[in-house]
Amino acid sequence: MKIAILGKGGSGKSTISWLLASYLSTNLNQPVLAIDADHNMDLSANLGFEVNAKTKTLLQYNNQLRQILSLKENDKWFETFSLPNLPTFSFPNLDSFSQEISYQLNSNLYLQILGLGQESLLYQDMCSHAHSAGLKFYLALLKLQPNCNLIIDGVAGTDMLNYGLYLGCNASIVSLESHINSQRVLDKILVINKSVGLPTYVVLNKYQDNESYAQLQEKYAEYIIGKINLDNAIVDNNYDFLSKQNIENLAEIVTKLSNFDDLKNQNSWERLKNFQTKKLGLEKD
Repeated sequence: MKIAILGKGGSGKSTISWLLASYLSTNLNQPVLAIDADHNMDLSANLGFEVNAKTKTLLQYNNQLRQILSLKENDKWFETFSLPNLPTFSFPNLDSFSQEISYQLNSNLYLQILGLGQESLLYQDMCSHAHSAGLKFYLALLKLQPNCNLIIDGVAGTDMLNYGLYLGCNASIVSLESHINSQRVLDKILVINKSVGLPTYVVLNKYQDNESYAQLQEKYAEYIIGKINLDNAIVDNNYDFLSKQNIENLAEIVTKLSNFDDLKNQNSWERLKNFQTKKLGLEKD
């Protein structure tokens, strides 16, 4: 499954991404490709990887990806949809391109970094959308073998949803805290993802047994698939000491995801194509 982790900035996106990637790769012994697509690159830090000026990033390989897709110098990314015999990418049996941009952290866990937060981008004349274009198409063309997973730590808020960045995923999980602004962002995400056909689920982060979280459970009952409790091991970024309760919480989340029929037999390429076609039509109007 390919899952995008979304939500308000500071709501725990990177934490949920890190915990899911760690649980799947460690406790379930399943291959995981973690993609750090946020400007802050917190997922990389959570996984113990230090990003520096020499780190290979996805956006540095956009031109190479365009060549693989047979795009000419002046072609727009959306022209990919009209090209015959499109290539696909693979995990965990990595194709040469995926191998080039991936860091293997252990036997089951690989990391790719989009690189939006690097200082080298400061004075470039392209926005985050343009830098993320390669990832948008890569996600939709990436094929996972059975019992393999992709977890992408997304950009905070809804901007990249409007761009269609995560349409190559099977679903999104929104990290939700009790703050009203966290709820506002969730409400916006639900509207956008319903429109584009991307299933959305919710994980309650920093869960406490109190009235605030009880109200969230009632309000978003149809979307909630689990919770992550307050845990000192999370504060210390130490997965080995994660509480038994949170290990059980992660097991519940993953079990529910694996049982959802709407995550199976999806055609993410067609979903992205339909979105891009509609978006271009609206822009022309």
